[in-house]
Amino acid sequence: MVKSEARRDGGQRLLIVGPMTLSTEAHWRERLLAVDDAQGDMELDLSGVSDIDAAAIQLLVRLRQRARGASRRLCLLAPSTCVHEALDFCHLSEFFEIPRAARP
Repeated sequence: MVKSEARRDGGQRLLIVGPMTLSTEAHWRERLLAVDDAQGDMELDLSGVSDIDAAAIQLLVRLRQRARGASRRLCLLAPSTCVHEALDFCHLSEFFEIPRAARP
């Protein structure tokens, strides 16, 4: 499930719930890249992610690179434990903007 809301500054905040894995990657890619095409910064609330794999990590990296290329921000809000573990394992925790309060 993806719940999207526009922010007052023109950015987007998305709540992602469920697995982000190879079997769901096409679904997430379609939805996230569509929102990424909008103007403004993007915040991804990953608190509801129940499972994540390399396909989803690759998608997040792609979103981060697209945002950077467009001089926009991509912020990961409240990553679930599995997201934190996957980012740490891939040495990507510092690559993404994750507010201090959201870090373990």
